[in-house]
Amino acid sequence: CSPLMMPNPKLEGYFLFAVVFLIGFLLMGDVYLTYRNALIMRHNKKLQEETESIKINTLHILRDLNLLDLGLRGYALVDNPRIAAAMDSALIYTNRAFRELEGSLTNQGYNMDEFYMFRDSVESYFRLTSEMRSYLENNEREKFLQLLAQDRGFQVWQYYQNFSRNIHEFEEKVSSKARQRYDEAVANIYMVQILLFITQVQLVEMS
Repeated sequence: CSPLMMPNPKLEGYFLFAVVFLIGFLLMGDVYLTYRNALIMRHNKKLQEETESIKINTLHILRDLNLLDLGLRGYALVDNPRIAAAMDSALIYTNRAFRELEGSLTNQGYNMDEFYMFRDSVESYFRLTSEMRSYLENNEREKFLQLLAQDRGFQVWQYYQNFSRNIHEFEEKVSSKARQRYDEAVANIYMVQILLFITQVQLVEMS
């Protein structure tokens, strides 16, 4: 047998050590990526819940604006303070929705200047309707009708439409990025597991 063809135990030992080291490295990588994937899944779940909460609160603001108008117009038609109480409920619900929106949108990096402009327009409209309500309470219907004829609620509704559309587009982008991060994490795990499998097969063939 030629000396060149004789097995070299020392070289085989180095190669075996390298393969075992590679397997250990890949196992550590698999554990790390699995843990990272679990964190991403947890983050995505929280993000999904937050996104859903933002959409719901945005819809609640429109509902509360409608409740505000119904309460004011109903009070103008029927002089009953219980009908006007709907305006108070609308104010409470809207303030709550804005507080939750502010926290969630700040966390997601939304353009808060736009949010504050929209909130200011809604709060301004609430102050206007409060003034109109006081005119009704003081039997100053002419002043009430003058403000009613200006139909400032339509402008607030337009602000809402723009804000709602922008929120929807922003949340779609947030959800898309979250899904992309998750898909990348899963792909990395598959890649490591495939390399681990190939390395183990090579090790078995050598034994």
